[in-house]
Amino acid sequence: MASFQPHIHPAFPVSHPASRPWSGGWLHGLGHLGFLFLLSLFVAVPAGLAGAFFRLSVLWANQLRETFPGLIYFLPAGGVLIALLYRFARVSHRGELDVIVNAVRSREPNVSPWLAPLIYSASVISHLFGASVGCEGASLILGGGLGAQFARWFRLEGRDFGMIVFCAMASAFAPLLGTPLTAAVFVLERTRTHRLRLFVPCLAASLVAYGVTTWLGLEPFRFELEQIPAFSIEMTGRVVLLAGFCFAAGTFFRRMMNDVSTLCDRFLPNRFLAMGLGGAGILALVQLCGTTDYCGAGLNGILAAFDGSAGSWAFFWKIFFTSLALGIGFKGGQIVPAFFVGTTLGCVLAPMLGLDAAFAAALGLTVLFATVVSCPVTALILALEVFEGAGMGLAWFLLAILAVAVPMMIRHERK
Repeated sequence: MASFQPHIHPAFPVSHPASRPWSGGWLHGLGHLGFLFLLSLFVAVPAGLAGAFFRLSVLWANQLRETFPGLIYFLPAGGVLIALLYRFARVSHRGELDVIVNAVRSREPNVSPWLAPLIYSASVISHLFGASVGCEGASLILGGGLGAQFARWFRLEGRDFGMIVFCAMASAFAPLLGTPLTAAVFVLERTRTHRLRLFVPCLAASLVAYGVTTWLGLEPFRFELEQIPAFSIEMTGRVVLLAGFCFAAGTFFRRMMNDVSTLCDRFLPNRFLAMGLGGAGILALVQLCGTTDYCGAGLNGILAAFDGSAGSWAFFWKIFFTSLALGIGFKGGQIVPAFFVGTTLGCVLAPMLGLDAAFAAALGLTVLFATVVSCPVTALILALEVFEGAGMGLAWFLLAILAVAVPMMIRHERK
C-alpha cells in the first residue's frame, strides 16, 4: 500500500523545527504570525456575516413553515433534493466535519469549494420542510468550508491552513447564539485539537464575528435565572440526580442517532431512496403525534420549558424525531434539539426534585449539550454566557458537569 505523504508548502515546511517560519529570525517570525493574525480577523468578517445570514435563513424557514403548515408534506421531496445537491457537488453525505478536521491534521487543503454553500442549502431545506434538526453543527461546517476556501486563495498550507480554518469555524458559530467565548472553545474541543496557541486567534475572530452580529441587530441567545438555590447537602443530591437523568437521556440520544444512521446506510444505501422514504416516515410520525411541535429547531419548546410549561413526553419525542431526521441524512445538527431535550426534561423533573423549573431547565440544557457533543468544558462556558445570573450559581453548573464527567470518560475509553 502506498504511503500517504502530506504536501507541505516549500517555504514553510513543518517537518523539521529549524525550517519553521520564525527560524530565519525572530523579526520574520513575528511578522508572519502578525500577518496570520490579521488574516484571521479579516476572514472573521465574511465568516461572521455568513453565520448571521445562516441564522436569519433558518429563522425565516421555520417561520415560513409555521405560516404554511402544508410545507411539511414536501419533506420527502426536500430530502430527495438534498441528495441530488450532494450528488451534483460530489460531496459525501456523511462526515463533513471529519473531512475538514482531517484536512487540517493532514495539512492538505482538500476541502471541496462546494461544501459551504452545500451545507447551507441542505440545512435551510431541512428546516423549511420540517426536519427536526438544529443549525449550530452546520455552522461549523459552513465556517470550515469558507475558511478552507480563503486559505486556498491565500495559498496557505500546513499549520497556517489549520489556523485560518478554525478561526472561520469559530466566526461562523459565534453569531448563532451570540456566544464568542463558547465558539472559540467549542471549535477546539469539538475537533479534539489540543493546540492552545490557537485559542487566542479563534477568540479574536469570534469576537469580531459577534460584533458583526450586534451590528446587524441580531440579539444573543440569553435567559435570566432569577432563583439560584443556596448550597446544601440535600440540594447537592437533587442536582446530581437531575444531572444523572439528563446524562442518561443524552446517552440514549447519541446512541439512537448512531443506530439510525448505521441502519439507514446498511439497508438503504441509495441516498435518493433513503431520503425520500425517510422523509415520508417523519411525515407519518407527525400525523401519528398530531402536532408539528417537534419539527424544526424547536425554539418554542425551549422557551416553554423555561416558563415551566413543557409537555411530559416532549423530550422523548424530540429525541425520536431528531434521531430519525439526522440518521437519515437531513442536515443542521443536534445541538438545538439537545437544548430542547435538556430544557424539557429538566422542566418535567423539576417538581419531582423540588427545583425551580427555569433553573432545572438550564441545568438540563447544559448537561445534554455536554453529553451529546462530548464537550463538557464548552458546556460550562456556554452556561456562563447564555444564562444571565448563572455566575452566582456557577458551582451548581460545575457540579452537574462533574457529575457526568466520569461516565463520559468511561464511555470514551470504551470506544
